[in-house]
Amino acid sequence: MEGEIKHQYWSRPQVTKILHVPYTTLATWEKFFNVIAHRSEKGSRKFAYFTMEQVALFHHIKRLMVEEKYTVEGAKIQLRKANLI
Repeated sequence: MEGEIKHQYWSRPQVTKILHVPYTTLATWEKFFNVIAHRSEKGSRKFAYFTMEQVALFHHIKRLMVEEKYTVEGAKIQLRKANLI
C-alpha cells in the first residue's frame, strides 16, 4: 500500500537518529517523562522499542526542551496542557 507505515516499533538507536539526539539524552527523557519502552529478549540480549506515539512524544519533548528552552518541569506542564502525558 502506498503511504503505509513500515515500522510499528523503533529501537533506541533508531530513535536517536530520527531525533538527532545523543543516546544519553533519550535515556534521560525516558526517565524524566516516564516513557516506558516495550522490551524483548533475544538470547542474552535485551532490546527496548518505542511506538510511533512515543516517538512523537519525544519530538514534542525535544521541541520544548531544546528549541524552546523549557526546563523539565516546564516541559511537563506544557505536555500536560496538550494532554500528551
